[in-house]
Formats: sequence, structure tokens, C-alpha cells
Amino acid sequence: MLVDISQLMYLAIILGFGFLILYIRRKAEGSFSFYKIALILSGIALFALLGGKLDLFLINNLANLLLITLAFELSMRVTPENLKNPKSAIIFFAILLLNIVIVGILAASLLKISILHSIIFAIILTAIEYFMVDELRIEGDTANPLIMLVAFSLIYFIGLRGDVINNITDFIQYILIGLGVGIFVSIIIFKLLKPNKITWIHELMLISAAYLTYLLTEYLGGFGLLAIMIFGVMFGNSYIRKKSEMNTFSPFIFKSMEILIFILIGFIITFSIDTGLLWNALLIFLAYIIIRLIVISFAYRRYSLQNKLLLTLAPKGMVYGAALLVFSSKNLIVNDLTIIMMYILLLSLLASWTMEYFEDQKIKRMDRFFNAIKNLRYGRKKDIKKHKHA
Repeated sequence: MLVDISQLMYLAIILGFGFLILYIRRKAEGSFSFYKIALILSGIALFALLGGKLDLFLINNLANLLLITLAFELSMRVTPENLKNPKSAIIFFAILLLNIVIVGILAASLLKISILHSIIFAIILTAIEYFMVDELRIEGDTANPLIMLVAFSLIYFIGLRGDVINNITDFIQYILIGLGVGIFVSIIIFKLLKPNKITWIHELMLISAAYLTYLLTEYLGGFGLLAIMIFGVMFGNSYIRKKSEMNTFSPFIFKSMEILIFILIGFIITFSIDTGLLWNALLIFLAYIIIRLIVISFAYRRYSLQNKLLLTLAPKGMVYGAALLVFSSKNLIVNDLTIIMMYILLLSLLASWTMEYFEDQKIKRMDRFFNAIKNLRYGRKKDIKKHKHA
């Protein structure tokens, strides 16, 4: 048997538990950030319940599948209408550069790791979740696909063991194969989809095509993630996608990815708890927050301090989580960095949850104020009481 049925049952339990948490959050109209914290905590609880029953090989492959699906999903959003605000691109590149210089050096000195590993960490740290406000959505559409490409291409490059000339040649070949396969697959898929309007069946076909594109590219010695993103960008800007008005995958697919990413992070946390690194994580996180606040303050000078903090405390989300899963399951970076990444994910979600709470309180105060104004009756006398037997 190719697949152990019990493993599929465990995955079904994980998804079912995650959708139950999602249902409760929607009914309670709860915080988005706390919802993700709840998923991580449920992952820790499910790991304690299931023990080692979930195969680590399955977790490794699942992390890959989630990264591939997320890369295709994000690349579909790289369209002119989603990238029309140049300010968001400037903010992203400014934060990215400062992260590489400041956070990269800080991480390298605190953790005693190579500067290249710390640069990869600083790049991934720039990724944001953007469910809170529109300004973050535009920034995320610009930042997240580039972050994934740059980080994973650097990981491949530092893994090369030849001399400088051979390494550069191999890297260029790696990129070109990814580019060529992405374009080739896109042309074939567009030919197949051209007469159709996109339905859920076509969505499954697109995801399957993305997986096959990744596998084919990696088999040929190319950059699989780049091939997927070329495929996604071409599809996102194609007549077929615009005709179908498909801007993203169906909510079920997207929410399933989110649930699996954050619950599986709960699984890997149980392997990697090291309280000795917590203070280092807190120091790095504070440095990142200060960098982001400075850039946001320059970019949005007319905003109030609370709004600047809202943009500054954008939490780490699916891109950061998927990268953390792949890094941890494949041991692509040093173990201390993955632990630091886990702590920063939790710190950012807690900070965002706090910010969401204050925003909700502000909205409630404004609602109470406007309701009070609406209920005032200036200069109006009391209504005459009607006779109860009228």
C-alpha cells in the first residue's frame, strides 16, 4: 500500500479540529491573530494526543506541498491592479534592506552563525500577513512572493560545494531551467483551459499542475519554486483568469492550507523548545519592530501613532509559517534559527492580537458615541403616553 490509511485519518482529524476552531472564531467574531495562536496550541495538544503516530516523512512532504500551493496562490496576485501603489514597494525594499543589514548582523552575532544564514533569516522576517488593513494587503502582494524566491534561491546557492565559477554557472542554469519549465507548462495549461470558465475542478487541476511543474523542474535540476511562480504570474495575468474573475483559490483550499501550516507548527514546537534562546528572539523581534516602525512613520507621516503601530505590528503569517515548516523538516538552516523563528512567530501574533484588541475597543467606543448622538432629541418634548386601552 502506497499510503498508510491511518496517516490519512490523522490528517483528517487535524483538518477537522482546525475547521472547528475556525467555526468557533467566526461565531464569536474573534481575533484573527488569536485564531492562529489557537491553531498552534491545538497542534501542540494534538501532538500530545497522537504522539509519534504522524509520520515525520509525511510531515516533510506535506510541508513541501503547502509551500508549493502557497507559492502558486501568492504569484497569482502579482498583477498590475494589485501592485499599483509604488509606496508599498518602497516600504518593502526599505524594510528588507534594513533587516538584512541590522537584523542579519544582530542574529549572526547573537547566535554565532554564518552571515548567509542570518541574511536568509532576515529576508524571511520581512514577510507579513495582511488580513488587517488594505495598506498591508498591497505591501504583502509585493513582498511575499519575492521573499520566497530570494530566500530559497539563496539556500540553494549556499548549498553548492564547487569553486566560484562553477557555482555561479550552476546557479544560472538552476534559474534558467525554472524559468523555461514555468513558461512551457503555462502555455500548455492555457491551451487546455482556454474554452472554460474556472470551476473548483479546474482549481484542483491547477494545483495538480503546480505540483507536477515543481517535480519536473526539480528533476531537471531547476528551481521548482520559480517555475511555479512563473506559472502563477502568467495565469494571474491571463485572459482566462480575468474572464473567470478568479483572484484566489476557493476559501476551502485557502483555509485548509492555513490550518495545516499553523497546526503543524504546533507539532514541530514540541521538538524544539529552548527557553535559552527566548531572550535572543525577543531582542531580534524588537529590532525588527523598531525598523518597521521607523519606515512606516516616514511613509505615513499623517497617520496617527495608533495607525502606525497597526501597520508596524502586522503579524507573521502563512509565508513565514510555511518557510519555518520547510526549514525545520529539511534542516535547511541551523537549528537555533528555526527556534528563533518559532518564538518570533508567537511574539508577532501576540503583539498583533493586542493591537487588534485596542482597535476593537476604539471601534466600540465610536459606535457608542454615535449611538448616543443619534438617540439625543434636541428640543423635543416627551411623547404623550397613550391610554393602555386605546
